[in-house]
Amino acid sequence: MKVNLCPLVENSDGANYYNFIETFTTIDDRSFTITCTAGSVLNELRSGDFAILSKKHYDNLNLLQNFNIHRLKIDTNITKNDSIRRFAESFNASLTSITPSAFKGSGPYVLKKWQKGERIILERKTDWWGDALKDENTFFKANATILQFEIINDNQTAVNALKAGEIDVLNFVSQSDFEKIENSENISTLECKQHGYSYIGFNCNHPILQDRSILKVIEAAIPYQKIIDIVFQNQAELNRLPLALQQIELRNNKIEFEGQNLEKAKAMLTDLNWEDADNNGIVEKLIDGKTTECRLKFHYNAGNEERKAVGFLLKNELAKIGISLEI
Repeated sequence: MKVNLCPLVENSDGANYYNFIETFTTIDDRSFTITCTAGSVLNELRSGDFAILSKKHYDNLNLLQNFNIHRLKIDTNITKNDSIRRFAESFNASLTSITPSAFKGSGPYVLKKWQKGERIILERKTDWWGDALKDENTFFKANATILQFEIINDNQTAVNALKAGEIDVLNFVSQSDFEKIENSENISTLECKQHGYSYIGFNCNHPILQDRSILKVIEAAIPYQKIIDIVFQNQAELNRLPLALQQIELRNNKIEFEGQNLEKAKAMLTDLNWEDADNNGIVEKLIDGKTTECRLKFHYNAGNEERKAVGFLLKNELAKIGISLEI
């Protein structure tokens, strides 16, 4: 837990997810107590999924020994501490390594080989401590001798590999690809609701997006139903909140949501003094004394056809109100 919350460790994702933890106190060899921030939606979701790291391997000099979680979170000068700096430097170096000896986990497998951008091969331990508990919990069942993960960045290539029997399992298949393979004789398929949600994120440090009002304009221009119908083949639901739809007890169903309204978006742009004065199809306004056209960029991870498709749908709709979106 200290590693997750330690400043300077290159782990912004983990730090954000576990920031609701205030204190972590051991009682005995098998018990501990955790104090959490009240009301965090992450409390229940993350509290049963702590990753256990080997202190002996990752902190053999006991550099974090004299720091508790509370201090790691509130001490504004802690990044200047020599022990913290030395630990973060050492741990960050291990994150960039692909050498098997750099990794030490408590699970049933060890890293046997890592070919960057190609595959990762894990080998089962012969003397794993969890074997004695295999009848107590699914987490302690590890039957495969070798686990080989193929890294395939292109969705279609991955589907073709599944069809050809080159890989055994493929998850998070797009709806269109799923429909192509679900009736295949040699492939078993499983469809279930995802415990999560998809969203479009905005970099609010961008000069144009620093004015939060422009976000409301874009919100009104997003083609929600087209995304559901075209990208997800009508196998998705509109979600008004950053929570999984299954988290009923946490949801505020009184939040109003209008959906796409291009006329409203145009009117808001006008109210915000955005106008297409030179008739080139892109609105502009003065920002810090300089005439600035409303041009934005949409980034997606390579090979993710769904996010790419969302980008092009959004590009077409924003063009209708004078906003340029580069994919």
